[in-house]
Amino acid sequence: MNTVVERHPSLASVAPAQAVPTLSRPLTLTERLALRLALRLIVWSARHRATTAPAVARAREHLAAREARERAWERSFLLAVRR
Repeated sequence: MNTVVERHPSLASVAPAQAVPTLSRPLTLTERLALRLALRLIVWSARHRATTAPAVARAREHLAAREARERAWERSFLLAVRR
């Protein structure tokens, strides 16, 4: 939406943006625990994706190398059988 408004300022909303309301009371123990758990899950998910990407790339490289070795062996075997 921001890029549309930057390109066409006439499309911007007329009403001013409202501030996000804040809590007037402190968070309860359950709310703090839920927020902490959510944050840990977000961080874990980001780390897990970051560590699995290189592992997936390595597995693909190993598979491609193995298939290349198998193709080379099949070619050499077929050439040996034809002679």
